[in-house]
Amino acid sequence: ISIRDEIEKRIMEGQKFVVIHADIDNFKAYNDKYGLVSGDRAIQLTAELFREAIAQSGNPHDFLGHEGGDDFVLITTPDKVDALTEGFFRRFSEKILTLYSDEDKQRGYIIAKNRQGVICKFPPMSISLAGVTNVHRELRSYTEITNIMPEVKEKAKSMEGNIFILDKRKS
Repeated sequence: ISIRDEIEKRIMEGQKFVVIHADIDNFKAYNDKYGLVSGDRAIQLTAELFREAIAQSGNPHDFLGHEGGDDFVLITTPDKVDALTEGFFRRFSEKILTLYSDEDKQRGYIIAKNRQGVICKFPPMSISLAGVTNVHRELRSYTEITNIMPEVKEKAKSMEGNIFILDKRKS
């Protein structure tokens, strides 16, 4: 509700903004191998790194929300989005590895079951960021943004590593 309210408020005020949906890649495999407490640590670390990135490169009124699980929503302004995401990626890449055993770090992957129950190799967690902005087209509602977001998220999730895809399509 607070995420929707924040987006609707910015629309009503006529602000230019970027809504970023964040989803941790390979989180399920990590959580399955290391357990729920370690999975919670990964989520807390991600939130902490987002807060740091906002403090260092964002605006005082940027918004960070937790949708649940390994999904976050960040709202910033178009002029801050590149510095904010780049700073976040730098810190995430180094800090996320601290959650892995030395053996898994040296090997460069963990072994866990995928969603179909097949044992696979999973690289360390990375994060996919999907952005929707009203810079190139008018966005009139939270619903409109949530209808666009899955397509952008799918594109981001299809790429490996830390990635930020910003939808720049016009109306």
